[in-house]
Amino acid sequence: MDESGNPTKEVFYPVLVKMDKHHFGVVSRIFKRSHDDKLSQLLPSLTYGDEVAVKYGENVLNYKGSENPIKHLTIVASGVGIVPVLDIIKRILGDSDYEIEGCELLWINDSEEDFIFNKEVEKLEHLYPDQFSCARVLDHAVTDKDSILDARVENALPLSEPGRVALVAAPHTVSQKFKPVLDALVYPPQNVISIPVH
Repeated sequence: MDESGNPTKEVFYPVLVKMDKHHFGVVSRIFKRSHDDKLSQLLPSLTYGDEVAVKYGENVLNYKGSENPIKHLTIVASGVGIVPVLDIIKRILGDSDYEIEGCELLWINDSEEDFIFNKEVEKLEHLYPDQFSCARVLDHAVTDKDSILDARVENALPLSEPGRVALVAAPHTVSQKFKPVLDALVYPPQNVISIPVH
């Protein structure tokens, strides 16, 4: 709530431990867009047992392509894009109702400190060795708008094939850099889903 008692609107990326229609969600970490938002000001004043009401935005991937069913998912994540990607991967791999047989993650950042969820990703690699793989790439060109991505990036992604869709969860400048990479790997534009992150 703001000073007038009205709900505030913030952009942040929670990492859910558990959330379904029968239970409260337990958030393990929150990544904020900036350090001067209302949520940042609220967190230090909370004590053990305090509750915060959170209303999530739309939690649906807007896929308009022709691949049906989707069997394989190629994922590119950069920056805080890893947060929604982790939730998607956990949901896909942990639910037998999904027809997706596997996913490959290219996790690219421009500094080692940005690989903040490496333990969680390693756990998924260990739990689902036949369904999930992750290539971690450190490339300083990823955030430099005038630089070209290293050629190894293209080699880390699989070619498009029937039943395969690509998902890019990254800041806009990074997503733009991957457009020609996915074009070269013959991904039709309608088979590329974008999750914009700040």
